[in-house]
Amino acid sequence: MDYSDLDKKEKNYINGKISQFMDAYIRQHKVWTPEQMLESFIEKIEDLVKQGNFNKRYEDSTFVWSSQLADEWIISKKGRSLSFERMKKKYKKDKPVARANSPIVERVRFGFSWDKSKFFDISFGLKDGYNYIETDDLKKYPFKPWVIKHVEQQLDEHYGIDIPHILKQLSTSPIEKQFYKYWLDNYYSDKDNPSIIPEVCGFRAKFYYYEYLGKVYATRKDIPEEAECRDVKSKNFRYDYFISNTKKKKAALIELDGHEFHKTKPQRIIDSIKRNEAATLGLPVIVFTGTKLNENIDSCFASIDDILSK
Repeated sequence: MDYSDLDKKEKNYINGKISQFMDAYIRQHKVWTPEQMLESFIEKIEDLVKQGNFNKRYEDSTFVWSSQLADEWIISKKGRSLSFERMKKKYKKDKPVARANSPIVERVRFGFSWDKSKFFDISFGLKDGYNYIETDDLKKYPFKPWVIKHVEQQLDEHYGIDIPHILKQLSTSPIEKQFYKYWLDNYYSDKDNPSIIPEVCGFRAKFYYYEYLGKVYATRKDIPEEAECRDVKSKNFRYDYFISNTKKKKAALIELDGHEFHKTKPQRIIDSIKRNEAATLGLPVIVFTGTKLNENIDSCFASIDDILSK
């Protein structure tokens, strides 16, 4: 079957599917070649076909259309060829935009997930928290990812609040107040500076550890098999701050260590889980003690600047 033999719905589905995946791949994997994109794309479609997981549409409870024919055509020799040619053209056109505007992290959830009045969910380049907006729309976006003006635009649009109020609301310990007040005094006035984001509890997925019978576990599979589900408690952990410099393709998580809180055994285990999660994400964790902040807070922020600028 040739492309011209497909009906309009099938063609629209194929074109949208290829475009959606290309936007995601170019922006999420900024050094991927068209060959790599094609391999991953075809693998995903083959998996959908194998599982019979086809897009289906109903009108008034009546089945009217399925993407089965279109998905099967995509993985055919002619379908692969069409996908590859479009990927080459789009890659050449949009790679510079993707490299300049694609953040390391597209979504940041922060605050206290159990309190809706103190929980926030903002993003860059995502239309619903998960799916990428079209690259052509990204070109028109007036902000760089995660600079102060971008974060404040997101906060104002979705929650009617600005960064100083967020920091005051979420960063309440003495060491956190000392940290964010210095940042406000020295960085906030330039809206093109990278923004700090407090109490980060997730990116696309939330961060969790688990408790069972007084012990702390990194994942559910670490918990003894005989454990009853009702006895296992999931806990959403947070990092004190996140900061990102998209221009330099650098980002970091910041932890403020008050010693007393971090010296207990459960908390040391949680700190280890947090370090491992950050490593999985490819992000460094910068740790400052209260003593260090008191002695030389200037050098603490200089070290953050150094990490973000290299």
